[in-house]
Amino acid sequence: MLQDGSTVIVKNGNVSEALQRFKRNLKAQNLFIELKKRREFTKPSKRKREAINIGKRRREFKEMNSQK
Repeated sequence: MLQDGSTVIVKNGNVSEALQRFKRNLKAQNLFIELKKRREFTKPSKRKREAINIGKRRREFKEMNSQK
């Protein structure tokens, strides 16, 4: 198997196990998230707005946990 995770060797004709290893490698490299983001074009203003909203949620979560 190569280090980049894009190639998996099928052992003993077991394709399902090779597919599981392939998906595990992609998940470890966060490629599924990247592919999902690149399915369609996102305007820069929308990306910025989403980043701001993520920051707000993160701040609220920290404040909620610090009050306990």
